[in-house]
Amino acid sequence: MTCTVAECAEDVHCKSLCKRHYQQQWRTGSAEIVRPNPHGTPEERFWAKVPEVGADECWEWTGRRDDDGYGQLRVGPAQVRAHRFSYELHNGPTDLLVRHRCNNPPCVNPAHVEPGDHQDNMDDRKASGNYDCPTCRRGHPWTEASTAWQGPGRRHRTCKICRQMTPAERKAFDRMTV
Repeated sequence: MTCTVAECAEDVHCKSLCKRHYQQQWRTGSAEIVRPNPHGTPEERFWAKVPEVGADECWEWTGRRDDDGYGQLRVGPAQVRAHRFSYELHNGPTDLLVRHRCNNPPCVNPAHVEPGDHQDNMDDRKASGNYDCPTCRRGHPWTEASTAWQGPGRRHRTCKICRQMTPAERKAFDRMTV
């Protein structure tokens, strides 16, 4: 026998209700579990993190950002990038990559992002001058002696100087540069 609450397929615990709905009935007097998000809908939470600036300006995301500077927003159980959420909120869903035209990762202005594939994104990166960074993320120059190539086709470069540092040294170095 299953619970009598609509859309619940759990086995009956007591009084024709599953354990969860029975406990809800006992606590509140109603077996219905209604839990609206106390922080609002994803759209409300999105707009709370967007500053009021002109339509042509970059809308700098004021909420949480990932290590690359892109805004993040929780939608249900998943973290989504804020610029993608903004694009889909204004233009509808897309299966393509959502990329910045303004080359500003925290920007969520829908006029500054557009869909494209990975190759489009790499072409944009190269055209903007961000393709060939002269140093590693800790400031060591990319030289023949300090660069190690890894991965399939040996296309991924890593810094030999950083690799020789202990994890504690890397962490201390990263704290100093923030």
